[in-house]
Amino acid sequence: MAWNDKEIKYLKALREESDLDWKEITEEMNEQFTERRTLNATRKAYKRFEDEDVSDDVLIKNIKSTATAKKTASKLRKENKVIVENLMGFDDVLEAIESLKKVRLITPKFKKPAKKSKKKKNMIMEPLLSDLHYGLKTKSFDSGVLRDRMKKYTTAFLHSKDREEKSHNIQLIRILLNGDIIQSTSFHGAKSEAACDITNAQQLAVATESLFFDVILPIAEEGHPVEIIGMSGNHDRFHPDKYTIDPGRHYFTWTIYTALQNLCKAAGLKNVDIIIPEKAYYVYDCFGSKFLVEHGDLLKNGSPDTLEKHLMKRSAQTGFILKGIRIGHFHTDYVGSVGRYIVNGSPVSDDHYGDTLGYVSRSCQLLNYYVETDKRDTSYYHSFTVNLG
Repeated sequence: MAWNDKEIKYLKALREESDLDWKEITEEMNEQFTERRTLNATRKAYKRFEDEDVSDDVLIKNIKSTATAKKTASKLRKENKVIVENLMGFDDVLEAIESLKKVRLITPKFKKPAKKSKKKKNMIMEPLLSDLHYGLKTKSFDSGVLRDRMKKYTTAFLHSKDREEKSHNIQLIRILLNGDIIQSTSFHGAKSEAACDITNAQQLAVATESLFFDVILPIAEEGHPVEIIGMSGNHDRFHPDKYTIDPGRHYFTWTIYTALQNLCKAAGLKNVDIIIPEKAYYVYDCFGSKFLVEHGDLLKNGSPDTLEKHLMKRSAQTGFILKGIRIGHFHTDYVGSVGRYIVNGSPVSDDHYGDTLGYVSRSCQLLNYYVETDKRDTSYYHSFTVNLG
């Protein structure tokens, strides 16, 4: 097929005045002219007419404009690809929200709390939940087992509340949801997916439903004020990259906790307040004593020395005299120095994580108690380990 002057001018301009490769040049030529050229034919034509003078200022200007537009479009395609990859996790979020529409709310049956007495000390009860790993599957653990253990934990808490209420005024129930709520199929790529029994979207939906019906609703129905502090963990994200700026609003936990807020409102749980910190840590008050809560993945280990150094760092950072720290992450329960250091366990059993790293891992979660006092240095009272295995 013969080449006319216009085609030759266009071809030379594309080759010499743009950054397009031969494939892109061939596609552009075929878009502009009726003749359908192959890549090889286009390349041979340029070689044959390379030394001919066919300059045309207007034509060249138009071709440059076209080439620039194509280059910009190519750049946008690459940028959009990155955006799409990052938004893959968002699709999971949307699917999880859609799944929550199937959740049928029930009418709460509020109990009347025991009458307050001046003879009783005021108490705050603190269910500490962390490293739940909804979606994780081991030889003896999956999402169904976890839901059973959450119900068991709540039952133990309610029995404890009934006992404590005989001698204390329950002022507040503060639930610490301290991260690693889900396992995440994408946190560590293929090996994460292999360790899960449900998708990220399903993990979000199951975690939200379970935390609401298995934990929050039965505790709220006791009629006491309930405060929930929802922290992020290291597993609660789509990809391995860790956010150092405001992880609380970048991780999947933001979706879970926001959904829980809406479920509590829809169910009429006016006694429940949910706090979702944006930072990796949060300072809260128990009868004038300040305590620090964070997941614990920023620490090398859960030893008293490490925890004390971290407490001092956070004290200087926040300007508060911190009376204690509450973390999870290490899948082993530990209470030290009269409650100054509390490391929560995990309800996971057959724990390949703890076994590999040498931790003593047993299926459990902690329950902490604080009593108002003007005699002790801290309001911390004692802790109770709920064995779930």
